[in-house]
Amino acid sequence: MQASALKLASLKIKLSDITVVYINLDEDTSKRHKIESMLNKYRFKEVIRLPATKAETFIQGCTTSHARALEIAHQLGGPVLILEDDVIELNGLPEELEIPDSADAIYLGVYAIGISEIHGSSQKWTVGPSQIQTTPVSDGIYRVASMLAAHAILYITDDYKKFAHRACRRALEILVPHDILFSLGQTFYNVLVYDTPFFAQTSSLFHSIGTLSKKR
Repeated sequence: MQASALKLASLKIKLSDITVVYINLDEDTSKRHKIESMLNKYRFKEVIRLPATKAETFIQGCTTSHARALEIAHQLGGPVLILEDDVIELNGLPEELEIPDSADAIYLGVYAIGISEIHGSSQKWTVGPSQIQTTPVSDGIYRVASMLAAHAILYITDDYKKFAHRACRRALEILVPHDILFSLGQTFYNVLVYDTPFFAQTSSLFHSIGTLSKKR
């Protein structure tokens, strides 16, 4: 979906105002060293390592870990960047992020796959790049819906942190990856992405959101 950019008041967030929570298994020391080396280049307010949860399945462990990270984010207040430990840096972060002041969250990493519910079907979805919905809001920034991924999200508002935590808990109940419920809920919040992401996941597909939207 392509439209002219909306004119919105801007919010400036300094890296020194952002707390980072990164999720890492105790035994994954190499990933811990890599991500800490990357994060140490920046002047974040604080960097917190959250030991990842082990569970019966990888999905359950990952979702539980994100739920715990979101609990920390809510307790801390303010902007919190939650990272998975397999993120890689694509582009250096600026000292200050300027985004629309109505933003609930901004994805600093993206995924080139979207998802939508099949009407009338329970837990059945259509998956693919064409499912991602984008609307430009300012130069290089898009509002997004139906995009999968959760490896690099800057959570801004308490409302969105609460939504994401509820989504994780619901995902554990119905045994689906939490980013599916994140993506289905993006329509109801002001969730943004950069056209050119700052991070990618080593196992993920990353893409220019602008390129994706032009293909629609």
